[in-house]
Amino acid sequence: MPTITPIKPQKDIGAGFRPEIQGLRAIAIAVVLLFHLWPNRITGGFVGVDVFFVISGYLITGHLFKELLQTGKIRLGRFWSRRIRRLLPLSFTVLIFSFITMLLLMPGTTWSTNIRHIVASTLYVENWALAFDAVDYLAQTDEGNMVTHYWSLSIEEQFYVFLPLILLAAVFLATMRAKHNTVNYRTVALTVLTIVGVVSLAISVIFTAQNQAEAYFVTPTRMWEFVVGGVIALLGVQIHGKLGNTLGWLGVTMILAAAFLFDGNSPFPGYIALLPVLGAGLLLCCGSDKPGTGVYWWASTKPAQWLGDWSYAVYLWHWPLIVLAQYRLDEFLWHHKVVVLVLSLLLGWASKHLIEDPARFAPKLQGTKPSLAMMLAGMVVISGSVLLIPSQIIAQENTPQLSQEDRCYASGALTNNCEPLEGTSGPYPNPATAMAQNRDFSFMECQAAVDANENPDCVLGEDGNEPANAVIIGDSHATAWLPVIDQLGKDHGLRVKTFTRSGCTPIDLERSSTGNAGKEADICTEHVKDAFKFVEEHDEIKYVFFAASPVDRPYVGPDGERDEKHGVNRLVQVFKELEASGKEVVAFEEVPRFGEKVPVCLEAHPDDPMACTRSVKNAFKTNSFITEAMKQNPAGVASVSVRDQICDDEKCYPVLGTVMTYRDGSHLTELFVESLYPVVEQRLRDQGVFPATKD
Repeated sequence: MPTITPIKPQKDIGAGFRPEIQGLRAIAIAVVLLFHLWPNRITGGFVGVDVFFVISGYLITGHLFKELLQTGKIRLGRFWSRRIRRLLPLSFTVLIFSFITMLLLMPGTTWSTNIRHIVASTLYVENWALAFDAVDYLAQTDEGNMVTHYWSLSIEEQFYVFLPLILLAAVFLATMRAKHNTVNYRTVALTVLTIVGVVSLAISVIFTAQNQAEAYFVTPTRMWEFVVGGVIALLGVQIHGKLGNTLGWLGVTMILAAAFLFDGNSPFPGYIALLPVLGAGLLLCCGSDKPGTGVYWWASTKPAQWLGDWSYAVYLWHWPLIVLAQYRLDEFLWHHKVVVLVLSLLLGWASKHLIEDPARFAPKLQGTKPSLAMMLAGMVVISGSVLLIPSQIIAQENTPQLSQEDRCYASGALTNNCEPLEGTSGPYPNPATAMAQNRDFSFMECQAAVDANENPDCVLGEDGNEPANAVIIGDSHATAWLPVIDQLGKDHGLRVKTFTRSGCTPIDLERSSTGNAGKEADICTEHVKDAFKFVEEHDEIKYVFFAASPVDRPYVGPDGERDEKHGVNRLVQVFKELEASGKEVVAFEEVPRFGEKVPVCLEAHPDDPMACTRSVKNAFKTNSFITEAMKQNPAGVASVSVRDQICDDEKCYPVLGTVMTYRDGSHLTELFVESLYPVVEQRLRDQGVFPATKD
C-alpha cells in the first residue's frame, strides 16, 4: 500500500530542501536547451518553460502560505525584495551583455528589434511585447531578437506580483465575512487559486483556438500552470511507495512525450498543455528515493542537481549565444551547437557562483529599500542606455550626401543614366534606419492593425474643418504612399480620409481562409465594404485612391469557386462603378517585390550594393490585382506606375542615387516615396486628374 505523508512547507536552501525539485528543473532546462539548438529533433522542447511555471507556482505558493499560517499576513516588501535579489542581478547582467554584443557583433538591421525587446525585458513585459508582435503585420520583418526567452521570466515576475496580492485580498475578504469566526487559510487559498486556475485554463483554451500566436505569450493563458503547482503545495500530500514511483515516472514520461510529440503547429498552450503541466505536477507529489529505480533517486543525482542549480543561469545565457552564433557563422552546424551548449553550461556554473549567490546574500542589498533601489536603478540605466546610445550611433552614420535637387538623386539616377546608379555615397537612410521604419513610420497612426475592429480617424492633406473629399483604400503599401497622398492633398485642396489596413487588399470578396487567418480575412472584407459604403454615402468624396501589395490571394466569386481572377474582376467592377458615379479614381499599381529584405542584404554587402538587385522577372512573380485590373483598361481610371523609377528592363535596384529604395522586401522607404512625388504628380496631371499646368 502506498503511504501518504504531508509535504513539509518549502523553505530556502536548508531544512526542508527537496533535491528532486532541482532534478525537475534539470529536465526542464534540458528540453528547452536542446529544443533551441536542435528544433527539428526535439520539436516540443518549449514545454520545459511550462515545467518551470509549475515549479514556481509550487515553491512560491508554499512559501507564502507558510508565512500566512505563521504570521497571519504576507510581508510584501520582504517577499518582493527576495525575488529581486534572487532574479534581477543575473537578469540585468545578461541584458547588458546582449546590448553590448548587439552593438559590437550584430548587424544594424537587428538593432531596432533588440532595442524594443531589451527594454521590454528590462521592465519585465517582454511577453506582452511578443504578443503584440504576434498580431502586428509588420513584425514579420523583426529579426535577431537576443532576449526572446525573457517572455517566460516576465510572466513569472507578473505572477510574483499577482499571487501575494490575490491571497491577501482573499484572506481579507474572508476575515471580514467571518467576523469573529476562525478563518481557514488553506480553504481560502485553495478556493481563490482554483477559481483563478479554472478561469485561466478556459481563457487559454478559447484564446489558443482563436489566436494561437498571441495566446502563447499573454499572462492570462499561462496563470493556470502556476496554479497547478500552487494547489499541489496547498494540498500538502506526497505519494511514496510503488504507486508513487510509478506516478512519478509517468510524470517524466508525460513531459518527454510532449517535448518529442508537440511542434510549432500544435495548438499550444490550450488544453494540450495539460500533458507537460500535469506531468510536472505528478513529479512534484509522487516518487520514491529507492536507489536505481526511484524517480527521486535519479532526480537527486549530482548531474541533475548541478544542472538544476544552474538552470536559471543556463536559461538566460543560452539564447543570446545561439542568436550570436547564427548571425556570425555562415552555417550553424552541429559542432557549433555543441560549443554553444558547453558555453551555456560553463556560463551557468560561473554565474551561479559569481553573480547569483553573491548578489542574493550581499549584505548591502538586504532589505526592501536597497533591493527596490537596485531594481529601479538597473531598469533606468539599462533602458536609458539602450534607447539613447544606438540612436546616436545610427544618427552619426545617417547624413545624406547627395542634394535632392541633384539630377542623379534617387530615381533620377536611373532615368538620367547616371553612373554609378547607386551613387558614390550612402545609402541613405542606412540599413538600420530603413528597417526601423517598419515600426516608426510617419503615417503609421493612419493604418488599422490587421485584427483591429475600428478604422483610425485620420484625414491628410489640406488643413481645415471641411469634410473629407477624398479617400485612400488599401493595405500597408497604401500606407507607404501616404507621404505622396498628403502632399497631393496640400497642393490640390484634397482632404483625404484613410482606409488603410495591414494585410488588407482593397477587395470586398470573401477569402474563405480558416483559423486566425480567416478571422483577419473577414475583418478585412468588412473593412473594405465599410470604405466603399463611406464613399457611396458621401457625395462630397470626389477622389478615390487605391494601392496594395502584390499577393497570391484567391477570392470567392459568384460561382463559389476560389480564384485570384475573381479579385481582379471585382476591382474592375468597382473602378467602373466609382467612375460612373462621378468619382475620380486613381490606382497605384503594385511596386516590385524583392525576395530578400533589402536592408539586410545591403548590410551583408556594404561594398557592393548591386549584389542585392532583383531581376524584373522575379520581382513581379506574385499576383498584382491592381496592375492586372488596369490591363483591362477601365475607362476614366488614372493609373500610377513607378516601375520605371525602380527597375530598368532587366533589374530592380535596392539603392538609386544614394537613396535606399526598400525598407524590407516589399515596402518602399519613406525617403524614396517622397522623392517620387514630382513624378507621381506629373503623371496624374498628364492623365487629367489635376490641371495640366501648375499654378
